[in-house]
Amino acid sequence: MNSAIQRLLSLRVADIMNPDVILVPASASMAEAASWLVENEITGAPVVDAAGRCIGVISTSDYAMREHVHRRTARMTMQIQLDARENGSQVTDIGQEPVTEHMTPLVHTVGPDAPIMIAARRMCEEHVHRVIVTDKEGVPIGIVSSLDLVASMVAAVEE
Repeated sequence: MNSAIQRLLSLRVADIMNPDVILVPASASMAEAASWLVENEITGAPVVDAAGRCIGVISTSDYAMREHVHRRTARMTMQIQLDARENGSQVTDIGQEPVTEHMTPLVHTVGPDAPIMIAARRMCEEHVHRVIVTDKEGVPIGIVSSLDLVASMVAAVEE
């Protein structure tokens, strides 16, 4: 077997994951989460509950879907805002919506000791760009992106 393939088959998720995971608290607003994504130059992050367990993922795709839905309902939203103003009610800024309303609740996870092929296969089958690496309690300890997988292939070939 080719040495690059042998090297790839020997790698575990812990070998290629990014352990510096930006965690988004479930209590965060969409605006706060967007700020953290932009500041950290990432396209997605795990959403965690008060115990630190991963309950979802917020990504730029979720923002795009939110914007699409918002545009489709813009007329209805404008009418609600006009009605609220006439009644003296406060209109909530869309950026203040809870992140839990727009996150993807289905989390694709993998353990740190899993072969990287498990992470790669999961990403391909589920059409996602990242998997969250969790400990036995479901607490995020890392993240593996599709770019991390590509980088590991390049490194294996160049060794």
